[in-house]
Amino acid sequence: MATRYEFPKGKAGETFRNMVLKRQDWQCAVKGCSQADAQSNRRPMAGKRMRWEWDFHHVVPSQLGDANQKNAAFLSFLKSENNCVAICSVCHNRVHADGRTRSGPVPPATYYPFSHGGNHGMHVVWARKVDKWWDQITYPAARRL
Repeated sequence: MATRYEFPKGKAGETFRNMVLKRQDWQCAVKGCSQADAQSNRRPMAGKRMRWEWDFHHVVPSQLGDANQKNAAFLSFLKSENNCVAICSVCHNRVHADGRTRSGPVPPATYYPFSHGGNHGMHVVWARKVDKWWDQITYPAARRL
């Protein structure tokens, strides 16, 4: 079984999450919605009402660390805020192909246009850096969209 590189917990985790949210201007990285937007316009998804909350998502799956154990720079990237986006719980379900977290395809960094809030230029620079990590990885279980 692959090792999962979890985001920090406790006070360090709170600081980590706030760094990501601040970078994104407190918007969902997928659709740009905010918590206030979502709470004022909750829509049922697949017949259920989902509770809106922030989810923190690895852009490059954390399980890829096992195949690249000797690459310290890659392992450091996997655990960093640069490999993390904050997305609303509704979009997080969609990112994982409606719940297939282990077997679903992996979206590229460009799937998260609000990774830097409304700053499209910073998003493009970030997405290119993340994609460079993808280009270095050869892992048969990783599938991208």
